[in-house]
Amino acid sequence: MNSRRTSGKILTSLFIFLMAFFVVLARSWAQEAESKKKTEKVRAVKTTTPPPKTKTPPPAPRSSLGGARTTVPLHSMQPGEVGVKPVGGGNTNPRPELLNRRETINPKVVTPAGAGTNPPPVIRDRREIANPAVRPLGGPGANPSTAFHRVPAVTPPPFRPPPNVKGNKGPEGVVTYAHADGRRWVVDRNNHVQGFSKPGMEARFRENGRVSSLRVTRPNGEMIVRRPLLGGRQTVVVRPSGVRVVTYGRNRGYLERPLPQPGGYIGRTYVVGNRTTVVVYRTYHYREIVYYRYVPAYRYHPRFYRWAYDPWRAPVVYSWGWGPAPWYGYYGGYFAPAPAYPTAALWLTDFLLAENLRLAYENRREAQRENDYEEAVATPEVQPGPQGVTLTPEVKAAIAAEVRQQIAAEQAETAQPVPPGGPPPQPTSEVAPPALDPQQRIFVVSMNLDASVAGQPCALTPGDILLRTGDSVVDGNQVAVNVLSSKPGDCPANSSTEIGVADLQEMHNQFRQQIDGGLKNLAETQGQNGLPAGPPADMRAVPEGTAPVDQSAAPDLAQQQADADQAEADATQGESGGS
Repeated sequence: MNSRRTSGKILTSLFIFLMAFFVVLARSWAQEAESKKKTEKVRAVKTTTPPPKTKTPPPAPRSSLGGARTTVPLHSMQPGEVGVKPVGGGNTNPRPELLNRRETINPKVVTPAGAGTNPPPVIRDRREIANPAVRPLGGPGANPSTAFHRVPAVTPPPFRPPPNVKGNKGPEGVVTYAHADGRRWVVDRNNHVQGFSKPGMEARFRENGRVSSLRVTRPNGEMIVRRPLLGGRQTVVVRPSGVRVVTYGRNRGYLERPLPQPGGYIGRTYVVGNRTTVVVYRTYHYREIVYYRYVPAYRYHPRFYRWAYDPWRAPVVYSWGWGPAPWYGYYGGYFAPAPAYPTAALWLTDFLLAENLRLAYENRREAQRENDYEEAVATPEVQPGPQGVTLTPEVKAAIAAEVRQQIAAEQAETAQPVPPGGPPPQPTSEVAPPALDPQQRIFVVSMNLDASVAGQPCALTPGDILLRTGDSVVDGNQVAVNVLSSKPGDCPANSSTEIGVADLQEMHNQFRQQIDGGLKNLAETQGQNGLPAGPPADMRAVPEGTAPVDQSAAPDLAQQQADADQAEADATQGESGGS
């Protein structure tokens, strides 16, 4: 009996042991099977995922002429060479699907950052100009923020004072030397001349030893010479008679002369190359600031203004013919025309942006020929934050809104003409410029300007876009702005700085002039080249906005350029300690 009980217990224990063994074994098999499934899944993902395109660049789009869209660096271009070709060949716009310039890449440059990205251009010498069409690292459409390095590419020789001239040391290692004949030098801690003056002349120099500003007193008026960071010498002379002569670069400028009619009108005879035009302005004063307001030369019928203001019946595709233009290729990564135009305002926006970018390109070419870049302005490197973003459709829409506002203003002025025989009212002493109008916020830069961001110098060039954020004048004549869009090498986008009220008003004047130029083009070509037909423009001259050409403008501008050359040579000689 006892043996049977013992045997039953043994069998029961053996059964329990076998059951436990099989449970453990089943769990082990299940875990091993699950592990194999995960491994096979990972292998399948790796097998089906295409490798990153880091070795084979995407093919460049082909044009109808058989040529690829090529990007030509500015420093390798010659006059008349073609930059970036549009897809459809010459005189056509790119296909709409290619208008997202944020995807623009340089097919010759591929980096480990992934397909379609380029390394940031490191510009140690401003003669090697980065092509804005080349996209740096940081994602599609983003340019790096600008790191400002004050390391001049050319180091001037150390200053050697004339014999028997002793220096007086001031704060921060600055030494001032004064000669008995009136010459004076201000030398920094590195023994490089910062400033030089003598009777009738005062000059300032950059770290590379080149003139940054110059003031010369002459019998026929004081001459001011300024060299912006990105080149393009500017000179201004105001004569005792009130005549003002201004040059921008080598081949453009104007002579300004008061007109005989009452109201503070002046006529500017512009000379650009061999072309001469006349534009009338009106002088105003605001808080001791003298500024000028553009006066249109023509007016149009109110129905034409309405046609230009309202949306067109259907969007139109327009061929600008910019394909062969070098500026269009060079700024291919910054600007693209709209694929279609639902309004005249957007068409005018592209018209005036093209005019400014063409001017920016000409300024750079001219400055490069004169070796007039400031080498230490800014070295773009990859830093946190966006900089130099593409001119987006949103920014262009904001500019188009300003264009419509100006069209409406001109239409309102047309409805209230000046009474026959009655001169316009005299400007008062306190008339705020249109640039400070609360409704006027967007500005297109139309000249080379120097600015400062976070205490570091930077440049603004034609085609950059500003948003006026300040409503009050600070520091005498400055107003706060934000850089909405800028080209690589200029002041970073989304940065804040201050601009002179007179300079901002000049941008507004150029904005209105370019709109009027575009309206004249529309009036003459409506119903052609894809443009819709509108009502008759009925263009009429405005007596207050017309003036005769000043025949002395071209020779006077040429003479002022020669005088500025001589003054800079004298300043450079004085910088070295010579007489």
